[in-house]
Amino acid sequence: MGDLSAACKAGEAARSVDYPTINSSVSATLGVILLRQGQAESARLVFTEAVAQATTLLEHTSNDYRTLYSKALALCGLAVLGDAALVPEASTAVQAARAVNRDAGVVQRTLRLLEVLAVADSDGVLAPVRVVAMGKNV
Repeated sequence: MGDLSAACKAGEAARSVDYPTINSSVSATLGVILLRQGQAESARLVFTEAVAQATTLLEHTSNDYRTLYSKALALCGLAVLGDAALVPEASTAVQAARAVNRDAGVVQRTLRLLEVLAVADSDGVLAPVRVVAMGKNV
C-alpha cells in the first residue's frame, strides 16, 4: 500500500472544496484511508458524512452510479466498523449502480476499494457486497 499519510492529507484537502457531485466519493475514500490508518472513530464520522452527502445528491439524481458506488463504499465502511446491518443497503446501492453502469473499469475500481476496505473486515461482513459488485446473485 502507498503512503497513507500523504493520501490522508490529499483527502482532507479535497474535502475542503465543496463540489457536491464528488463530495461523497471524496469522503468515502478518505474514510477508507482513515480506517486503514487505525483511526476508527474519525473514519466512522467521515463514512457517516459520505452516506449523508450521497443520500442528498441521490434525491436529485437517483441514477448517478458514481454516487451510488460511493454510498455503498461508505456503508461498507460503517459495516466493518460494527454496523453489519448496513450490508443489505450497501448491496442494494451496488446493484442500483450496476444497473446504470457495469463497465469493466468502473467495476474494477469498486472491487479494488472493497479489497482495500476488506483488510479491516475481520468478520467477513463485506463478502455479500463483493458478490453483488462482481455481478453475481447473493
